[in-house]
Order: sequence, then structure tokens, then C-alpha cells
Amino acid sequence: MEKDNSFMDPFLTSTEELDQATQKALMNYLGVGSRASSLVSFSSTAVDIPPISNVKDFTREFRIESRKLWKLAGPAIFTSMAQFSLGAITQVFAGHISTIALAAVSIENSVIAGFSFGIMLGMGSALETLCGQAFGAGKVSLLGVYLQRSWVILTVTAIILSLLYIFAAPILTFIGQTAAISAMAGIFSIYMIPQIFAYAINFPSAKFLQSQSKIMVMAAISGVALVIHTLLTWLVMSKFHWGLPGLAFVLNTSWWFIVVAQVVYIFSGTCGEAWSGFTWEAFHNLWGFIKLSLASAVMLCLEIWYFMALVLFAGYLKNAEVSVAALSICMNILGWAAMVSVGINAAVSVRVSNELGASHPRAAKFSLVVAVILSSVMGMAIAAVLLIFRDEYPVLFVEDEVVRNVVRELTPMLAFCIVINNVQPVLSGRVAVGAGWQAVVAYVNIACYYLFGVPFGLLLGFKLEYGVMGIWWGMMTGTFVQSIVLTWMICKTNWDKEDAAKEEQIYVTVVKLEEVHEGYEKQLRDLEEKLSEVYDSAVESLDGGDEVNEEVLEILNGGGVERIDLSDRRLKLLPEALGNNVSLVSLNLSRNDLKLLPDTISGLEKLEELDVSSNLLESLPDSFGLLLNLRVLNVSGNKLTYLPESITQCRSLVELDASFNNLASLPANIGYGLLNLERLSIHLNKLRFFPNSICEMRSLRYLDAHMNEIHGLPIAIGRLTSLEVLNLSSNFSDLTELPDTISDLANLKELDVSNNQIRVLPDSFFRLEKLEKLNLDQNPLEFPPQEMVNQGAEGVREYMRKRWEEMVEEEQMRSVIEAEKQQGGVTGWLSWGSSIVSNLLSGGTQSGGANKPKEDSYMDQLL
Repeated sequence: MEKDNSFMDPFLTSTEELDQATQKALMNYLGVGSRASSLVSFSSTAVDIPPISNVKDFTREFRIESRKLWKLAGPAIFTSMAQFSLGAITQVFAGHISTIALAAVSIENSVIAGFSFGIMLGMGSALETLCGQAFGAGKVSLLGVYLQRSWVILTVTAIILSLLYIFAAPILTFIGQTAAISAMAGIFSIYMIPQIFAYAINFPSAKFLQSQSKIMVMAAISGVALVIHTLLTWLVMSKFHWGLPGLAFVLNTSWWFIVVAQVVYIFSGTCGEAWSGFTWEAFHNLWGFIKLSLASAVMLCLEIWYFMALVLFAGYLKNAEVSVAALSICMNILGWAAMVSVGINAAVSVRVSNELGASHPRAAKFSLVVAVILSSVMGMAIAAVLLIFRDEYPVLFVEDEVVRNVVRELTPMLAFCIVINNVQPVLSGRVAVGAGWQAVVAYVNIACYYLFGVPFGLLLGFKLEYGVMGIWWGMMTGTFVQSIVLTWMICKTNWDKEDAAKEEQIYVTVVKLEEVHEGYEKQLRDLEEKLSEVYDSAVESLDGGDEVNEEVLEILNGGGVERIDLSDRRLKLLPEALGNNVSLVSLNLSRNDLKLLPDTISGLEKLEELDVSSNLLESLPDSFGLLLNLRVLNVSGNKLTYLPESITQCRSLVELDASFNNLASLPANIGYGLLNLERLSIHLNKLRFFPNSICEMRSLRYLDAHMNEIHGLPIAIGRLTSLEVLNLSSNFSDLTELPDTISDLANLKELDVSNNQIRVLPDSFFRLEKLEKLNLDQNPLEFPPQEMVNQGAEGVREYMRKRWEEMVEEEQMRSVIEAEKQQGGVTGWLSWGSSIVSNLLSGGTQSGGANKPKEDSYMDQLL
């Protein structure tokens, strides 16, 4: 009989390959086809980088990491610079209208829009942690859900923040701005309300694409938007003379062009499994998502508002229009320069979160080092250019000569600020987001910025009368102190511990492994419903309803046949005459609509192969136990919630596939009856434990139980001495440990326990001498360490062997010391010798010859 072995191959590969293979097999079983999906990304390395011990190692890894960062950062720099230029170009044209117009646009951009921008971008940055780590961990299907949740939250936030735009004029007057600036900035703010709703869609979309390394798409969209914006701005200002309303119209249009282009790209299907359409899951767990979004928002707002406050304080100085205009020009240049660092920062955020998600702590830390070096070099180069051309560049921004002179005086401070600001965002905004440190960095920002920097700046600017320069110097001192603190934090961070502990932070409250499990179950239900609809519509076009097809009756009544194939016939019923085919050896009923099998099936005394996969069976008849010659049984892809106890009487059974059902348990005596079973596939069910009798299947060679809810293995699992392949992957948070007796599986060649919560392998793991393939991906492993896991089965085995020998030696020494204390030196050495003999005789199944019986946590769970 021809069988589909899609579910029967061990998935001892990467997590991503496991997920794709599982989904493909499910689709094949359901008959709805499969869609190829490829996830090509250079964002995370296959394995962690080796330890760097000399200059040669550093140079080699620096070159490799630089290429990865620039491949991400190049388009990201262009994207950031293009989007920042939208507002900057608007301010440049405003500067050629009048000084008061430039001041008004600057106040709106820095205070009103800056306040909203910080909140919206900060809350959108939660996706950098969630999407970055989910993508690095291979949980691609979650990205679309997170994107939609962020859209919902940011749209509601935009509605609330629009009140700030509406009442901008009285708010600015209340905080002390001049009447002229407040009035004009208030009018311009009302014009700019559409922009905040563009932020609500754009920021999550950008983080969604960025986490998948689709930077080139973002760069292309931003480049086109910049060209359109520049041409339209020139047109409405130079030809139509629309003034500030024209500037607002063009700026809103440009931002919404970016939003529409990004959304169309996402909806087009080019993101593969990351976007599978709108879902009500976007409204689930909103509070957990909001908490992480708020943490990101607070951290980023504390930085953005810091420099917003600088422009605000300048409005309180004498000759406020000149001070604000000059400072806004410097802030524009600072923003343009910062876009280089923002591009590198965006790249390192992807690199850090992806490497931590893939459990590569050394690669994450080294990526940060390279990013800091690159950002520093770029910052110093830009600062040097500004100092050289300090007398020329102010002409490009403003007509007023007084403002130009103030800009020239501020240039040295601007150059210093660029150098510092090119490093500081890497240490705070991007690395904190990538590693999930939002809350900690927020506290650092509050202390350094607002408890130290702002008071010091106000002291220098107003009390000591240094003006704009004094305010800026004081606040830059706060930034400098913050950079020192964050550098110290990063140097002191244990990145291996950070990697293991990331599952215990806010990320885990949102990205739960159970959510992935539920996602698979939902996908299976949806596919099953879709198949049922297809079948129902097809059956409606046929006559006969539930009557048995005459052709089927003719086949079954033929007599004397050994093989019958009735697959893909949309059968709903089988005749009782089925049991009359006593000479039948092979029967294929797969891919039909059967809800039950007739009891007369027990009359097929010679039946050896039976395939009823991909039907609608909810139970099997108790008469199954009379099929004494049955060797191969495939009941996968049905709705079975249990297997009848009588199946244990099918003692000739060699292969049983009960995968993709709703089984909550197996028959208690299955192992006592199916003594000849060699292959057991029970994956994609809801099994929580194995019956103890399964340990009696001495002939079992292949056991696949992935994608269940298994809590543990029986303590006697070591009796399966013929077992060669064991797949326990993707039991998620349910499977936390393996028993020591697993080391008794002397013939085990392939073991997959990926996607679980296993922290430590059994001490006797080294005894699996024949183990060739080992998959431990996506476990919070502490022992063995990741570098040993990367070396495969042999590396893990040798590490555990040395660990065992050290434990035995320590136990022996303790025995000697204890014996000497109690009986003296001579008897102590005799005790030591006895300990060695005891260990040799025990075969290493108990640590140090201890006689205390082991606790059976698995049995405790059953009880």
C-alpha cells in the first residue's frame, strides 16, 4: 500500500525547518496544497561566533560584522535621512518666508509634533523587541499579529494626542512662548493633524519590515517620497506661494504616501508567513502589549523631549525669535547627522535582538562593539566637515544675517554634540530595545537628563547668563554622563545570562510559547474547516446523499481481491458487506468523509494494511482488536479523541500513525499488547503523558511525539533499548526535563527536544554512545553551554562525560574525607576503594554510588 510519509520523517533540523515541514505536511494531509515559503535573512548567524582572543580574531570578526551591519545600515541610513528630510526641508522653506515663520514651524515640530512623535515612535518601538526576537527565534507567524496590535494601540493614542494639536496655541502661550510664535505655531499644528495618524500606521509598519530585514523596500519608498516632497514643496512655495498651509499640505501628503506604499507592500503577500491577513487575535493580550509599548515610549520620549526642551528653553531668552530660529537650524543639522547613526542603530537593533533570539550572546555583544566604533568614526567625520565650513553653510538655511551669526557661534557645540549623539543612541535606544532593557534605560535617562542635565543647563543659561550656549552645554553634559553609565552597564552585563533570562522579562508575557502552540491549533482548525466546506460543496452537486455508492458496492462485492483503493471518493458511509472480503490484505480509505467504520471490519481476518487517514473519524470500533494480522495502521488526520483499548490486541502491528488528531491519552495497556510495534507516530495531538506500559515496547525503533503537551517521560523509558529515533520537540513550556534513564537508550541515533523548556541535560547523557543527531534549539539550556551544543552530539557527549567524571571524583574525595573522620586513615582508604567498585558496578546510573532512590517527578505528575 502506498503511504504518505510526510509525518514519519524525524524533524531533527532547525526550528524553522520543523515549522515549515510540519505546515507543509498538514496541508498535504488536508488536500489543500502547500505554499512555498522561504525566509532568507542575514540577520542572525547560524551559530554563535567563537571567542575573540587576539587582534587577528577581532579583525576577522569585525570585517564580517561590519558587512552585515552596513548591508542593513546602508538602506536604513538612506531611509532615516529621507524621512527626516521631509520635516527639515519644510523648515528650510519656512526659513525663507520669515524668521517668525521659521520659529513657529520649529516650535510646532519640536514641541507639539516632537511630543507626539516621541510617544508614537516609542510605543511603535515595542515591535523591535517583539518582532526582532520572534523572527530570530523562528516564530514568524506572530509578526503579523503584533503589527495589528500595534496599529490598534497607536491609532487610539493618535486620537488622544490630536487634542494637543487642536489646543496648541493656548498650550504654548501657557508655557511661556511669545504671543506671535504661539499663534502661528498653533495654526500650523492644526494643519498637521493628519500627520499623527500617519505616524500611527507608519511606525509599526516600519518596525515590522525592519525586523525581517526588508530595509531596501523601506529605502525605495522613502526615496520616492523625498523626491515628491521636494518637488511639491518647491512648487507650492515658489510658484503658488501658498505659505504655511502649503507646507503643511505637502508634508502630510508625503507622510501618507509612505504609509500607503508600506501597507500595500505588506498586503501584497511578499512578507510570506509574517502577514496572513487580519485577525481578531490583534485584540488579545492588549494590556501586556501596552505595558511593553509604554516602556519603550517612556525610554525614547525621555531622549526626544530632552532636545525638545532645549528649543523650548531658547524661547524664554531675550530675542526669542532669533534664538529659536538659530537653534532650530542646528537641530536640523544635528538631526541629519544623527540619521547616519540612526541607520547603524536600526541595524544593530535587528542584529542584537535576532542574535539573542537565536541564543548567540557573543555575536550580540560583538555587534554592539562594531556599531559603536562605526558610529563614532562617522560622527567625527561629519563634525570635521561642519567646523571646516562653519562660515558657509548657514546661508543655505536662513536670510537673516543675525541668525546666521548665532549659528556660526553654535557650530563648535554642534560638532561636539554630533560626536556624542552618534554613540549615545546605540547604547540606549537601539541596544536597549533589542535586548529588552527599556525600563532600566528609562531610569538612567531620567536621572542623567532631568535630574542633572536640565538643572545644570538652566543654571548656565539663565543664572550665569551664557544664553543658548550655556543651556546646550549643560544638557550635553547630561547626555555625556548617560553615555558613561550605559557603557559601564554593557561592559558589566553577562550576555549569556541575558540570553537565558530574556524569557523571564516582559517579552515572555507577550511572546509566550503557548501562543505559538495555540496558533498551530487554530491553523489546523481553519484548514480543516476549509476542507470540509470544499467537500460539502462538492457533495451537494452529487446525487445519493449518504447512500453508499453503487460503484463502491460493486468493488466490495467483487470477492477474492487482496487490495482495494477507495481513496479520494468523498465516501461518507461504508456498507456492512465490507467485512465479507475475507481475502483482503490491503485497504486504502484515505481522504474521504467517513465519520465511522462498520463493526464488520473485524471480518477482514487477513488484513495487513489499513489506511483511513484524512477522514472525519471520531472513534474506531471496538472490534478492531480482531484484526490479528494487521501490521500497518494509519488513522492520522481525523478527529479521534481516544484509541480503543481493544487495539492492544492487534499484536502483529508494526507501524501505527495516529498523528494529527485530538488524542488526550493513549490506551493504558498499549505497550503490553503491541510488543512488535516498531514505529509509533503520535505527533500533533494533545497528549500530556505516556502510559507506563509504553516502556515495554522493546521492538520500538521510532517514536515521534512532537507538538503535544508532554510533561515528562516515564522513569522506565530506558527499557526501549531498540529505539533509534526520538522526537519530543515543540512540547513548549510543558517539557522541562529528561530522566536520567534516557541514557539507557543504547541504540538511540537521533534525538530532537527542541522548542521546550529544558535547562539541564541528565548527568549520564554521555552514555548515549550511538547518538548522531541532536537538536536542542530553543531551550533555556544552562548545561551544557551553547558552545558545546553548537558542536553537535559528539561535543555535548564529551562535555557531559567530563562533567560526570568530575562529579564522581568529587564524590570519591568526599567519601575518603568522611571515612577518615569516622574510622581513621586505613579504613578511610578502604572505603574509597569500595566507592570506586560500587561506581563501576552501578554503571554510572547513580551519582557517586548514592543509594537513595530517585524521585519520579513524572509519576508525581500522573498522580
